Amino acid sequence: MHSLIRILSCLIVSILLVSSSAGCGSSESGATASQNGGITVSSAPKGSDAQTEYMSYTQTAELNDSYLIQLKNELSMSNVDMDFVNAVIEDHVITADEMNESERRAISCLSKYDMKPGENFWFIKNGGIITNAADHTPEESHQITNECLDDTAYSALKNVYLGAVRNPDNIDLEPYRFQCYKDYKLIDQDYSYEQFQQELDNGKSPLSYIRSSSTPGYRDFMDCTDDPLHHMKSK
Repeated sequence: MHSLIRILSCLIVSILLVSSSAGCGSSESGATASQNGGITVSSAPKGSDAQTEYMSYTQTAELNDSYLIQLKNELSMSNVDMDFVNAVIEDHVITADEMNESERRAISCLSKYDMKPGENFWFIKNGGIITNAADHTPEESHQITNECLDDTAYSALKNVYLGAVRNPDNIDLEPYRFQCYKDYKLIDQDYSYEQFQQELDNGKSPLSYIRSSSTPGYRDFMDCTDDPLHHMKSK
């Protein structure tokens, strides 16, 4: 995990609230219903890693003890609806339908503030939200995020769901990320894992050339960091 943090620190990554009007704008786009009951938006802010499909999860995540502990810890700071959470995880599983319902609840909450996916907000694939900073004050944005992403349990459930689908046994992913970087030819093929780790420890990431979504290899890099075991069927 520490290696991944050091690598990602070389990128300009937006985690929570990002302005879609300051250098990462996109054309106005609405949402259309998809065949599986979800919705699809036609575009996302440039340079972002935003979702374009919503309520379209298809896989089941089985939660081992480590993921249940992670979920409990993430929920400890929220004024969350535990009845919903307990109903979801009582069988130690988050089904695709349950994850889609969690996302629907978050979207419904945001709609109270006249926010619509693909128009004035986008969820980030790995957690967080992109909004237009001009729409709300920082205090209002913080309140909306707490209410609609945290208190609905959407953020915590999504984090655990993605983790359990991509890494069912919650193993150390760093060696697999390294091999994935080599498979995609993002780093020199002669690198050993020990050399790679030493470079990171010295603050000289071999991946520092990947600075934005416009850099060649960015999508492969994100696939390796997010899902090096290649378990996620939808991206």
